[in-house]
Amino acid sequence: KTPVVGRVSMQMRSIYLDRKDPDSRQKVLDKLRQRASDPAFSPVLMFPEGTTTNGQSLIQFKRGAFVPGVTVQPVVMRYPHHNYDPTATGLNQGPKTFLLMMLQWYNRMQVTYLPPYVPSEEEKQDPLIFAANVRQVMANALKIPVFNHSYQDFFFSNLSIKGNIPLNFEVREAEKQFDCSYDELKSMLKVFKDIDAKRDGLLDVDEINAVL
Repeated sequence: KTPVVGRVSMQMRSIYLDRKDPDSRQKVLDKLRQRASDPAFSPVLMFPEGTTTNGQSLIQFKRGAFVPGVTVQPVVMRYPHHNYDPTATGLNQGPKTFLLMMLQWYNRMQVTYLPPYVPSEEEKQDPLIFAANVRQVMANALKIPVFNHSYQDFFFSNLSIKGNIPLNFEVREAEKQFDCSYDELKSMLKVFKDIDAKRDGLLDVDEINAVL
């Protein structure tokens, strides 16, 4: 629906994911398997982190790109800069990003193609192992560490920052420990922010008593 960008993405035969549709993920996986097994289709470009980062590390790769269990072509990108970092992360997003990019003489991006990665039988059977091993190869090429943060950690962190609430856990670990979903965690965060009248990221006795 986005002018120009929407038309271009359709011509590129993009595969769309609707985060609000619980069946959308399976539909995307089915389309990926279809394209991976049909030589008539062009290779599918995917960003396995599922979000943007500042390039200081590689976060957890989503399994989708590795479910078909076929050879992948790892590609790494760097954004050398002197003044403004063009990577769109955290609060550094939206129209402000484009404005600041235009206020410097040029913006650089280095693209490096790594050798094609052929999965082992074990990796074909387990896309999480496949994803982790490819991620490590890419991290080695970039000479940066890997972390098990996910794109959900990224979005949840943004919500926490806006409420001045410290975030010292990973979403996946919280889901396992408290047997809850990501949406339920967001609901809990909203409740916390509503109770936190002082907006200091802490709840004192008076704030708790006010809702009892």
